[in-house]
Amino acid sequence: MTRYLLGLLPEEEQIRVEQQFFADDQFYEQLLAVEDELTYRWLSGELSTEEKAHFEERFLSSERFLSSARGRAKLSFAKALLDVASKAPVEDAPSEERS
Repeated sequence: MTRYLLGLLPEEEQIRVEQQFFADDQFYEQLLAVEDELTYRWLSGELSTEEKAHFEERFLSSERFLSSARGRAKLSFAKALLDVASKAPVEDAPSEERS
């Protein structure tokens, strides 16, 4: 799914993936989750150089993502979530009581 979203699949495989997400709602939901994960990984700098380039080409310069209200809202939410998470204090795990 990641390779599909980044545009790295041969055309034949892209068509197969697209047919599957049109036919299977669960598969489509899974694809959206992978898209979210890619966005978080891009924002936190976890993508490889190649993945980052493909992500930016496919999502940031694409009319289908940032020019849509959904895409802008999704990216804005991801940025805000990562910002809050990076500022949250890390708590020690509670120690187990010994008998």
